[in-house]
Amino acid sequence: LGLSELFAGPRTVTTRSAKTAGAKEERMKQPRCVGPFVLLAMFLHTGNAQSQNHSVLQLKTVIPLPHVQGRIDHMGVDIKAERVFVAALVNNTVEVVSLQEGKRIHTLEGFKEPQAIIFLPELNQLYITNGGSGTCSILDATSFKQLKTIDSLDDADNIRYDKTSKLIYVAYGKGGLAIIDPAKAETIHLLPLTQHPESFQLENTGNR
Repeated sequence: LGLSELFAGPRTVTTRSAKTAGAKEERMKQPRCVGPFVLLAMFLHTGNAQSQNHSVLQLKTVIPLPHVQGRIDHMGVDIKAERVFVAALVNNTVEVVSLQEGKRIHTLEGFKEPQAIIFLPELNQLYITNGGSGTCSILDATSFKQLKTIDSLDDADNIRYDKTSKLIYVAYGKGGLAIIDPAKAETIHLLPLTQHPESFQLENTGNR
């Protein structure tokens, strides 16, 4: 399987209660991985995994991220250029990793609790949510120059891109999804929810 399959997944919505949200600050202090590095795995061609006593995933390499403190959050991927963008939440940076070279090639600064990243190949842009500042940063994916900042997205969190509608969805606040039109680089609709959507997916074959 290629990178596109590795980074694809089912489409669901998960929300968190007020009690869970209250524990967010404590969770930020706890790393999600042991040490500042990125683990990369690839699928093995093992046929029917259920009928064979083999692991489906195999560790390929470990890429260190020196001087990155605290836990990392979500990652984005540039499949064609084989780059991974890592949201180093506590470090307030975005780490750019080259899969071809097997190392970090850039550290992008100026973020406040970056939580999730989407790469749009059609526009060659990065959309990065900042939970600390309640914003979504739009960057050129080659020069990494900041093109625009979309604000009023308190606790901006997970982010998804719908290839069919060509719209971006951002989880934010105490309960809502912001819909962003990348062609305009602005929010076009706010969808209220009863709780903060800690994670969500878009349906692959439908409009949900």
